[in-house]
Amino acid sequence: MPARLRNAGALTWVMDGPNPFFLTYRWLDADRQVVVADGLRTPLGRPVAPGEEIALNAQVLLPAAPGAYILQMDMVHEFVTWFQWRGSPVYE
Repeated sequence: MPARLRNAGALTWVMDGPNPFFLTYRWLDADRQVVVADGLRTPLGRPVAPGEEIALNAQVLLPAAPGAYILQMDMVHEFVTWFQWRGSPVYE
């Protein structure tokens, strides 16, 4: 799934070390209840400095059961936080 991201924060998104950054997702059902809380991680491929943009192909695995779902894409700073938890909007 094609994605274009812009780093609007103050930290460079790094790919290595104990706390790398990834694009990830959650699946919600039609009632907006979380069905998959922790999706596959898509590596960025390179560091992304504040103000920079990057295009990549997000890795997404569909839920096992058939149905209507909402995909929420979010960035995660591994072992630190999901961006949504810090007030950043998710992409649906």
